Amino acid sequence: VKILLSFTNSVSNTDNSQDGGFSALAKSPEMRKQFAQDCKAFVSSEGIDGIDIDWEFPLPEEWDDFSALLSELKQGLGEISLSVALYPNRSALSEQAVEAIDRVHIMAYDQFDQNGFHSTMQTAADALNSFVALGFSPSDLSLGIPAYGRPTDASAQWIFYRDIDPQTCDPQNPNLCGNVFFNSPQLAEQKAEYVKKNGFGGVMVYHLLCDRTDELSLIEAVKNTIS
Repeated sequence: VKILLSFTNSVSNTDNSQDGGFSALAKSPEMRKQFAQDCKAFVSSEGIDGIDIDWEFPLPEEWDDFSALLSELKQGLGEISLSVALYPNRSALSEQAVEAIDRVHIMAYDQFDQNGFHSTMQTAADALNSFVALGFSPSDLSLGIPAYGRPTDASAQWIFYRDIDPQTCDPQNPNLCGNVFFNSPQLAEQKAEYVKKNGFGGVMVYHLLCDRTDELSLIEAVKNTIS
């Protein structure tokens, strides 16, 4: 088991420079350097395997600062792993930052197709390949699978998978229950098989508390496919 210490800032589309979050940290060379030193000291003393950064989401003008933060953080960490969570088609990282990152956790969900279905097999494949086009190695990419459903009208509702009864879903589409599209075990297996077949680095499920604990568990479906 590998343990990563994750830093998360979920303030989006606002000026969060005053909240002590990533905006203030990334724009200051002094703070970036101190943060890298503090992370190295902490993971070394506690035996942690890596640092994970989840900034949701940098403003367009903040990507250069974010790139500088990741580059400096990796320089400080050395052989210690550095990972980031990134949403498809939003990344504007520098080449130096791409080289600094050891793993990307791709948040391949909340992406809707023309039918209003979110996180389909096609959007997952597109997400993975978009990061390859940015310069990442396939083995450094981990595909995110949502353990929740979204209404097909894209309204702001996130229905936990554990609260959906797959037995009541559309017989023609096991991922559709009423107007809620979700990832069934079959779709999770399909995505895991795509990852395995094409040499990608792995799969993550977001998040664990949304999953079922019976034979329809998404975690179990993924594990049985990739093991």
